[in-house]
Amino acid sequence: MANLNLDIIFPAPTATDPAPKPVVSQPYPVAKQFDRINWTVYAVNPNIVETEIDFQLPAHKFFGSSKKFKKPFVGKGTIYGDVPDLGGSSPLSAKYTIRGFDSNGTLVTEEDPVIIVDEP
Repeated sequence: MANLNLDIIFPAPTATDPAPKPVVSQPYPVAKQFDRINWTVYAVNPNIVETEIDFQLPAHKFFGSSKKFKKPFVGKGTIYGDVPDLGGSSPLSAKYTIRGFDSNGTLVTEEDPVIIVDEP
């Protein structure tokens, strides 16, 4: 089991883009079955106070028995997950959505990156 460290940055709003999409440090990271994934979230956007990671497929339970995890924080926080056994015999794409919420629980911005899972 190895660790995959991914940084998620919620950029500061600008006059022309008040809710820029989050940026992931590696656009197509590769992880193996049972690897630990550490998403470190940096909210440069002061409106973001809660982050959610939600995998597209129900079988993609990177958070124990769940495909989704939501965590409040101010400025910086870390979300941990583990690559589940997805039953594949070749690499596959695990698409997920990163969402940033404000203090009222309103969605501010989101992005849909992927993790390539290298099944044994």
